[in-house]
Amino acid sequence: MQVSSEIENLIREWFECFERGDASWLDRSASMDPSLRLIGYEPDEWLQGEAALENARSDVARLAGTFKITVDECEAFSEGTAGWGAATVSILLGGVMDVKQRWSFVFHQEDGQWKSVQSHISFGITRDQLIGLHAS
Repeated sequence: MQVSSEIENLIREWFECFERGDASWLDRSASMDPSLRLIGYEPDEWLQGEAALENARSDVARLAGTFKITVDECEAFSEGTAGWGAATVSILLGGVMDVKQRWSFVFHQEDGQWKSVQSHISFGITRDQLIGLHAS
């Protein structure tokens, strides 16, 4: 296993393209394989293949220019034709609401190029918050 600056750059590009509303990252860096998976933060966002790509393209177009993303942490690794990475980001919505997200990515080399085959988005919640929700 080795640190991969190439995959880290792809992850950072994803956030830049999303913020700008430029879906070209998807066309360049997402696998077109039907097993592509996107796991979003919405309860029903368990998407595969073209549905995953369509969902991401729609979000990029709909949300372009409405927020600022700062990558707080980013790491990436590879071994052979497999790569993976994770990032924490801060999203400033409307200049007032700061939202923290956690992302993970899995990549695979296809024709010598790293392609995203899975991504997962989550919001962190503390154990105390979870217990408080359960107690309500």
